[in-house]
Amino acid sequence: MKRIIEYVNAALLFIIFAIMLIEIACRGILSIPVSWTDELARSVYIVLVFLGSSLALRDRSHITVDILTQIIPAGAKRIFRIVSSIMMIPFIVTLVIGASENVMRYWTSVISTVGWLKIGHLYLSVAISGILMIFYLVLNLYDDIKNTPKTVKAEEV
Repeated sequence: MKRIIEYVNAALLFIIFAIMLIEIACRGILSIPVSWTDELARSVYIVLVFLGSSLALRDRSHITVDILTQIIPAGAKRIFRIVSSIMMIPFIVTLVIGASENVMRYWTSVISTVGWLKIGHLYLSVAISGILMIFYLVLNLYDDIKNTPKTVKAEEV
């Protein structure tokens, strides 16, 4: 599943790049105003960020402030990871619930300059990413409890 999400994120990044090239070519070279490129790139970026966040949570490669965890012993680090993972679950569940409610509320609302893209689609991507975050958080929590935490290998970074 990780590889699929990585490929989707790579494709989304390429799409953003292509959209920006179209915008530069139309506005800068051809002097043709285009209104849809900004909103479409922003929408794709939202999906990219949330899917990427789920992968960062899975690999524990997200940005952290580790001043405290650098000075505590390994056993305390493990307990700290377990407690922080448990504390994250309600926040991510709230994210999923809120995004799910907004999927229903905005499913038919179109983005003004991109008529085929609905605001509900963006909230759906947030809800799916939140579910992935919960899944990966539970896997990491299981690994921490079993004392076999997944760490990021140098070649994966």
